[in-house]
Amino acid sequence: MAARNGIRMPTKLVTPDDADTFALMDAEDIRGGLHSVADAAALAALPATKQRLGMQVYIQSTGQVYALRAMSPASWLELRRSTVLRRDSVTLENETAFDVIDVSALPLKRLQASFVSSDGAHRLRWSIMTGPLTGEESDQPPTDIVRFTDEAIGGVSHVAGAGPVLQIIQSTGDDVTGDLVVWEG
Repeated sequence: MAARNGIRMPTKLVTPDDADTFALMDAEDIRGGLHSVADAAALAALPATKQRLGMQVYIQSTGQVYALRAMSPASWLELRRSTVLRRDSVTLENETAFDVIDVSALPLKRLQASFVSSDGAHRLRWSIMTGPLTGEESDQPPTDIVRFTDEAIGGVSHVAGAGPVLQIIQSTGDDVTGDLVVWEG
């Protein structure tokens, strides 16, 4: 084993007792990990000696989180948060439209969704842009990207009238029960 430079610690650092709330180290003194800075300028000024690939930095002024994906020069990728809009166990009846989510109140957003049957035999994943609809009914929403990983479960559509609703239709021959998750992002 190669010798390493630095102060050798025969054990971990600990506070004198459990009642002691003194912090042993500040994130500003650690290379990598999770840091918190005031603004984008402070992120840009983070010294290379504190950077490590994959580290994350929280920007206090905006609430954004960035991950370091390349060094020399530093390249930061914004990590976007996802909001789960629906998560539950559902039964998709054969050849019957199932209302996934009402999209009438959603501003233009990209939705992601997945459905996995209880037995794992059917898996569905799609990506869709929501926004204002035109016309009475369409097979796919405008400016839409839909990808299905299970051809037996498909047929996403918007329904006009009482408010646009994202639907899925399955045609496996039987009712299929499983977990449905819809999220932004």
